[in-house]
Amino acid sequence: DGVKIRTPVQLCRDPMVESNEQLRQFYTKYQHLLSSLTYDNASWQLCSVTALHSVDDSLEAVFAWNWQIADAYYVSITNYSKQSVDAAVALSLADVDITNTSLTVIFSNSGDNSAIAKIPNGLECRLQPYDAMIVSVRRAI
Repeated sequence: DGVKIRTPVQLCRDPMVESNEQLRQFYTKYQHLLSSLTYDNASWQLCSVTALHSVDDSLEAVFAWNWQIADAYYVSITNYSKQSVDAAVALSLADVDITNTSLTVIFSNSGDNSAIAKIPNGLECRLQPYDAMIVSVRRAI
């Protein structure tokens, strides 16, 4: 419903919070796009996420995974925290040197394509609160 507060199960009642329609619409589009880019036989991998500049507690709420379909790799990175994060996402792509790839942001709530860059072992990204992005990684021609 786009709410930012989750109620502990033992309380049995949600606090009075207005749902965030914009956030709900964003995650609906995000989930729809993810389901269209995946299939059961894809090779999935959870990615390690670390802070770029310092210790950042909000990184506990940042998740990333990649999968392969044919010759294309896709990376999904989601920030479930209330803070902006600068993160490094470790990628181990079979037989692919990340420095010889092209990146295409397929989906991002912020629309900021400069928020992603290649680093030697993966990707560097900046995500706004409750933001997510899907990136296509392909061998450069």
